[in-house]
Amino acid sequence: MSYYDKAAENFTVALLAFKREKYNAAASRLYYAFYQACVGELTANGKTVADFVSSDRMKELMGRKSDNDSPVWPHDVVVNSALSRNGLNLNRLEKSIIRQSKYLRVKGDYYDKVTVTVDDLEDLFREAPRILVSLGVVMLEKETS
Repeated sequence: MSYYDKAAENFTVALLAFKREKYNAAASRLYYAFYQACVGELTANGKTVADFVSSDRMKELMGRKSDNDSPVWPHDVVVNSALSRNGLNLNRLEKSIIRQSKYLRVKGDYYDKVTVTVDDLEDLFREAPRILVSLGVVMLEKETS
């Protein structure tokens, strides 16, 4: 299954969680949809983790290889380096939305006294289909509504 397919699958699950008012789960799946779409697009554009990290960090990452014998894409590399160094063709708003989705995932997954709300997510879900498609994700029409 490609990163793009995984992104579409996670977005479908994010939408279901959002519609069922399971906002912490929706935030988590939305972030993973963005993360996987970004990795898919970076890879399709011939980028590797080595394009964004120091040689010392690369040595550390070589211990965690994916199924194609290259290092896995660390979340900080995708969200910080790849987005800020124009590793992806996204505008400022799109990059901001992806960063916000990571923040909300952490908020929803790791803190017990705070929760993600519908207000936190509405703008992200409104923009997500367009951003995912711009990153190369093919989604069914029902996933975008």
